[in-house]
Amino acid sequence: MILKKHEKEYFRRIKNDVLLRKMNQCFNNTQMKYEVFRTSFLKILKSIDDRLCIEQIYLRQKNRLNLRHADSIKTMECEDCSDDDDDDDDDDDDDDDVDNDICLTEGPFIKSCILGYYDIFQNFISISIDIKKCDSMHTPLTAACKGGNKKIVQILVNKGCAVNQVDDMTATHLIVACNGGNVEIVQLLLDARSDVNQFGFRGKTPLTIACMRGNENIVQLLIDNESDVNLVDILGETPLTIACKGGNVKIVESLLDTRSDVNQFGFGGQTPLTIACKRKNENIEQLLINNGSDVNLVDRMEETPLTIACNGGHVEIV
Repeated sequence: MILKKHEKEYFRRIKNDVLLRKMNQCFNNTQMKYEVFRTSFLKILKSIDDRLCIEQIYLRQKNRLNLRHADSIKTMECEDCSDDDDDDDDDDDDDDDVDNDICLTEGPFIKSCILGYYDIFQNFISISIDIKKCDSMHTPLTAACKGGNKKIVQILVNKGCAVNQVDDMTATHLIVACNGGNVEIVQLLLDARSDVNQFGFRGKTPLTIACMRGNENIVQLLIDNESDVNLVDILGETPLTIACKGGNVKIVESLLDTRSDVNQFGFGGQTPLTIACKRKNENIEQLLINNGSDVNLVDRMEETPLTIACNGGHVEIV
């Protein structure tokens, strides 16, 4: 934390950064996670002209990627604002390096939604900003869903954010919430009439995402809200084939109870039963057979459940 004797000068420099349109850098300050720091930062925001604030809240910071190995990114170096007396020199260096290894981070408003900075978020929306604007990757609502911040999600929905809007990564709010596993946010979005069958990133649906994550409660919630259990995603996967791959018996049961097509082909031409046989999951195999799975159905690799079980040496399944 900041020593009391340095506090006045420290925040004077931060205010100067904001006045110089460097607010986005301030959000990379490691002190921002502390409420006491944000309280002081909020006083700075309230002391400046709203127009200057609005100009900056969607600006994204350019950060150099630190490539420690040729084939992998080890760290992303972000400079904290006001932590170095040579800030002006750093800015000059940035101008020289913008053409190499650059990524752009979210702007202040989106960051406040992701990180749950409720106090700063409230200040931003009080100055009549566009709460539907997409910040390259995220909308404010997808950002809040990603961060699992229910209170912020509720406010954005109440203020008219389109719940079926797709961000620049083609992710829907409901898909992001399902991916994060927050049941309360999923319920909130469904209550706001989110499209339960809307395709998102890579052609996934909310239900296929929930099955991938193995979240039984969200799967059941989506089913209860009329999610199509036989909808095929862009890769040819069905919720049932994904659930069989994940090995979650309860999710498989929920899908079968909702008349999921037990013989529908999935990715690579596999059936739910051939998938279960390859993974040697006896409980799921028995469930599928009890629900009418065709034990003689040949998949597109010309394999049957029996040949797969024999090749795998699984005597119990045979």
